Amino acid sequence: MEIEGFEARLRTVVLDGIDHPRAVRLWEVADLARYVDRDELLREQAPADPPYWALVWSGAEALARAVVAGPSFIGRRVLDLGAGLGLSGLAACLVGADVTFADLRPESLAFVAASAHANGFTRW
Repeated sequence: MEIEGFEARLRTVVLDGIDHPRAVRLWEVADLARYVDRDELLREQAPADPPYWALVWSGAEALARAVVAGPSFIGRRVLDLGAGLGLSGLAACLVGADVTFADLRPESLAFVAASAHANGFTRW
């Protein structure tokens, strides 16, 4: 599948929940390295930014695990600011939050929308 001009793949991220593991289906950029021009990054004074929004950062994974391990978010509103692929916000959706995702890159929000749809989330 292609999302916003990027080849995408769907993967399942397993997060530890209170009573049992929970899982989020996450669309991510397939073969992310092909979108990074390493030579340009080293050569140019002002190279084009790599698609940082497309990385699943370790901090996002840690936050997502903490969210699903904590209390219910039912009835809570959450802002996932600098959402990237949206893993933390999707974890909040998983435990009942009404999440607003925000990112400077429209590609990011297209991936979040695809992931929310893949998980059957309607409150985001």
